[in-house]
Amino acid sequence: MQLICPKRRWWIWAPGLEDPIVALGDNKDLAGQYSSGEVVDDYLQKWLKGKPHIDFSGNGLDPESVLSLNPDLIVLYSTYFTNDGKYKQYSKIAPTYEFNQDSGAQGSWRNTLLTLGKILGKSGKAQQLLKDYDQKVSAAKEKLQKQIGKKTVAIIEPSGKRVFLIGKGTFASRYMGIWG
Repeated sequence: MQLICPKRRWWIWAPGLEDPIVALGDNKDLAGQYSSGEVVDDYLQKWLKGKPHIDFSGNGLDPESVLSLNPDLIVLYSTYFTNDGKYKQYSKIAPTYEFNQDSGAQGSWRNTLLTLGKILGKSGKAQQLLKDYDQKVSAAKEKLQKQIGKKTVAIIEPSGKRVFLIGKGTFASRYMGIWG
């Protein structure tokens, strides 16, 4: 994979990939953030507060809305966003990287993080994040097993008036939403 990011200060539009980009330390370079209506991911606002957001609750990603952000790089985690010739429209706005089936929304979040690391010139940081994560998971599993044995647990993410159940093998952009 070829590094496609410029060497100067630049703006990234990567809807649904805010989590790994924040983890990689590029949150100041995000041109905007994903939203569902007016609801954005509360837990990310420490890093993304004030960033413009584009609503995905209607027809998905609109090239004209993306153009208004003036990004230098567009990263799309799914080919869903480029249906109907939209890839060509996005690539006229800025260099565009589209994840494939194995690395994007249908692939593992680990591959997504590693791929973003390559794109952003931060492969080493991505690998270190995975190593640190695995150590934390191992410690958490050990602690949980002492507390609850082998019972099943659920990961729930509250966001605004919604609650998300996060399933096995997913990353924060792929979950089942429950509205209340």
